[in-house]
Amino acid sequence: MLDMYLQREDAYNENKAKLFAVIYGQCTPKMIDGLKSQGGFKDKETEKDVVWLMKAVNKLSVGINEHENEAVTAYDAVKFFYDLRQIDGESIDKFEIVLILEDS
Repeated sequence: MLDMYLQREDAYNENKAKLFAVIYGQCTPKMIDGLKSQGGFKDKETEKDVVWLMKAVNKLSVGINEHENEAVTAYDAVKFFYDLRQIDGESIDKFEIVLILEDS
């Protein structure tokens, strides 16, 4: 019984490490830099903490880092959205180009 438990635990740890590597491997260099700047990254990488990695990637992908307040970031995003206006006489093509450039 103990032998079966140890085998399953080994398989779990091996699969967790593989999943961590796959997710981390899909990150862009900028995302990797952001992950490395997170507090406790070395420990989480050593532990192959997949849950932490997914939460950190999610936060970084929407522009939140550990030093920013999530509520302030959400407020800024909503405010930006509601402040969007198309200038009188501006074509929709030009308006879309401006939006794309602002997002970059």
